[in-house]
Amino acid sequence: MPSLSQIKEYFLKVIKFLLFVLLIPVVIAVTAVFYKHIAALDLLFRLPFAAGLVMYLILHLFICELEGLQTFGQTLLTNLFRFLGPFTEVVPLLLPVYSILFLLGLLLERHFVKSLTIEATLIFLSGMSLAMHAVLTAKALRAKDTGTLKPDYFFTFSLSFIATIGVVALLLWGVVPGFSFPHFVKGTFRAAQQIYLVVYRQLF
Repeated sequence: MPSLSQIKEYFLKVIKFLLFVLLIPVVIAVTAVFYKHIAALDLLFRLPFAAGLVMYLILHLFICELEGLQTFGQTLLTNLFRFLGPFTEVVPLLLPVYSILFLLGLLLERHFVKSLTIEATLIFLSGMSLAMHAVLTAKALRAKDTGTLKPDYFFTFSLSFIATIGVVALLLWGVVPGFSFPHFVKGTFRAAQQIYLVVYRQLF
């Protein structure tokens, strides 16, 4: 007979899986609206950004995964936010440290240097590091969850993905002309609402 702690753990996993299912429309909405906003930007931004995303996927699949680099960045964040106590471990899941640094570098570059070559390089690296953060975070979370349905992995990565894209969108608002964080948030809410309504009508 299962112990009380095992029963509690089971119900917690069920709740996490149900929450993940409820988050699916938000994940889809965030992805679709972020893509739409990036696609609407100037070619000088969206081309190197997309190239960076694709480049990391190629590196990850065929050459190396850059896990050491990811671990180094997450360690920096952990040390920086040590004052948060038990919440410190959550920070590296939510903040794509290298994307943040490259986008802040892009902000400084546009104010003081204004070199198209440096700008394109920073945009490329911000896209590449965003892909690295998402892929390696997913890999690490999946490895930690030994359950059959992996409810911890799906739930935690969903929250991590939403927060990561939100942070990047907020930074883009301050760095890239034509990108609006308020419009991104409104678009995400509307898209998620539409998906929820479609699912509700199909079920009921």
